[in-house]
Amino acid sequence: MATVAELNYLATKTAYDTSSVPTVPSGWIIIGDSQTLSTTPITAGDYHGLLVQNMDTREYVIVDRGTVPTQFGNIVADFGIAASTIGIQTRTSYEASAQAFAEVAAVEIQRRFDGGVVPTGIYTTGHSLGYAGAQRQLETLDNLGSNGDYSALVGISIKAVGFHGAGVAQSDFSTGSYGDRAINFTVPGDGVDNFGKQLGEKVQLDGAGNGYFW
Repeated sequence: MATVAELNYLATKTAYDTSSVPTVPSGWIIIGDSQTLSTTPITAGDYHGLLVQNMDTREYVIVDRGTVPTQFGNIVADFGIAASTIGIQTRTSYEASAQAFAEVAAVEIQRRFDGGVVPTGIYTTGHSLGYAGAQRQLETLDNLGSNGDYSALVGISIKAVGFHGAGVAQSDFSTGSYGDRAINFTVPGDGVDNFGKQLGEKVQLDGAGNGYFW
């Protein structure tokens, strides 16, 4: 199964890599992104996501880039999530884009499933703002798997893993409702995890994160 270190690399390194071919951990490949996999590029909220696959285990990861300070849409989303903490509840356009990309990723995963590539698990992951998107995507994938149109999503593990991650701005789900299906790794004095609604559990790492990238 995907390791925490691999997911951490994807969320904090690959997601922010602006080169034409972002680097990924050994054994993983990039299938496409929110610009190329969708018929219409998904850009609201300055969202950027990737769909990657482990060639050996047949696991998929939807990777959500977190806040880029020069991207205005990201900053607006950050403020929207912060505002939700004091009762102003509204889904941000960034989160909506993340959910739209999850649907696109599901179509691609189903297409590959129909061609004989059976997934063994799906993760959504992100750093900072990216984890808000990842939690939204868990919600979306669950819904798609239950509607009967995506057999590739049935009977497999689907989890969200975040790093230094924010909560969501608004959700019908209660805090912690996903349990250990959504885990956010934080460090002492983090603070980002206090904004928005965390739909799963938080795990605090010792010190500066024991070698994890932030």
